[in-house]
Amino acid sequence: MKLFLPAQTILLPSPVLIIGTYGSDGRPNIMNASWGGIASSKPPCISVSLREATLTYHNIKQAGAFTVNIPSEKYFKEADFVGMVSGRDCDKFKQTGLTPEKSKLVNAPIVKEFPYSLECNLVRQIDLGPLNAIWSGRLILACIQCSLEKLSEWSLIARF
Repeated sequence: MKLFLPAQTILLPSPVLIIGTYGSDGRPNIMNASWGGIASSKPPCISVSLREATLTYHNIKQAGAFTVNIPSEKYFKEADFVGMVSGRDCDKFKQTGLTPEKSKLVNAPIVKEFPYSLECNLVRQIDLGPLNAIWSGRLILACIQCSLEKLSEWSLIARF
């Protein structure tokens, strides 16, 4: 039996994407944005949908860059927390005990404790109405924590 539902924003499972940005004051910020994913393979791009009310929306607009950080299961509470509070109201890195680390090639922080981060330069903003926009970023570099025995496997996969 199939259940038919009216149109709604449901896509399961939803990814856990922690978006890293710097504010105009240089302060690092992260937020949980589950509305995102791979947008293109050539050029390699990822897109994320954000509300204009978020600090991350404005940080990406001014900096032209963002990171996509993927947490391990160990950090599910921290990942949930950074999606529940605004970076305008608190320092999410300080509150969670996570560590901002300068990315190698773009003007946005990565989360040191997370095993997988993507560095992206903004390619395009697509407005979806008065409150939302899709941000597409070109993948510049992937940062992957892995053991030496897995390094050769990743080097074959992670070529952009």
